[in-house]
Amino acid sequence: HSPGWGLPMKDGAERLLASVIIPTHERCSSLLRALDRLGRQSLPAGALEVVVVADGCTDDTVACARAFAAPYRLIVLEQPASGPAAARNAGAAAAAAPLLVFMDDDIAPDTGFVAAHLSAHDDAGDRVVIGALPPVLAAQRGLFREVLAGWWQRMFAVMAEPGHVFTHTDLLTGNVSLPAALFQRLGGFDESLRCHEDYEFGIRLLAAGARLRFEPAAWGHHHEHTDFARALRRKRDEGRADVMIGRKHPTLIPQLPLARYRGTDHRLLRLLAFLGPGLGDGLARLGPVLMAAAERLDRRGAWQRLCDLLLGYWYWRGVAGELGRLGRLRRFLALERV
Repeated sequence: HSPGWGLPMKDGAERLLASVIIPTHERCSSLLRALDRLGRQSLPAGALEVVVVADGCTDDTVACARAFAAPYRLIVLEQPASGPAAARNAGAAAAAAPLLVFMDDDIAPDTGFVAAHLSAHDDAGDRVVIGALPPVLAAQRGLFREVLAGWWQRMFAVMAEPGHVFTHTDLLTGNVSLPAALFQRLGGFDESLRCHEDYEFGIRLLAAGARLRFEPAAWGHHHEHTDFARALRRKRDEGRADVMIGRKHPTLIPQLPLARYRGTDHRLLRLLAFLGPGLGDGLARLGPVLMAAAERLDRRGAWQRLCDLLLGYWYWRGVAGELGRLGRLRRFLALERV
């Protein structure tokens, strides 16, 4: 463990080493699975605390969590629906350990999960450790399942490559750890963001000189709930969030998808999103129907093209929703050159 973190206290009790912070929203069964697996860690129970933050829950999540017989210290907080960034900040504020481990509620951590995070911080300093999340795709079917599995596998394969240069887009709050002092120094997550708050925090971490590291031994199965409809909603949220991030960090604008997307397809999608969203939304509703037909006919190429068009359209709808008018996009893209 990091120097001084693993020393026993004078009375023989184990020193608190890590606080695991779990934001949750109405997923009681997933949360209980995560809490159960955290109770099976290789560390002594006294070395670990878990902080659950129920964000706008209206079901029995809070009651279930408080009734859970945890072998570790378990704190359950409630807040009005404020988003994952606010939930994680609230959890960090309540945490007492020198190391914060952020974990999503749909993760089933390996027994060595927390120990691997602690070990990766052995040399202390401003290090951020990203763990692996092999997906469990129980609900998804067909080509969407293949595409989603490939996306997860590629992401971690790239981070595991020797010499990989980490960027802000590598930061994943579903499984990441960092010193509490570093988190507090940077002010935590931007609560105005409901999406890509991890990317924005990654920008500030790298600017502050923090070192990102991938640790495959700090892994947990990710019970992925995303379906295609949710992926489209997420894409719209990403478009809106990218505009907000660009306003806050203008030098990053050239790296955002809205500055890099090129070609006829994206020009048309952009025009539809800004100038004809009623028509665009109507056409977009036909997309999943056409994709289902393409999959039945084994037209993988047509399915993929339709998928890309739909994801692109809803991304631009998010951009348009945040900027309002097409002329503002041009002024936004010029910000980095000011």
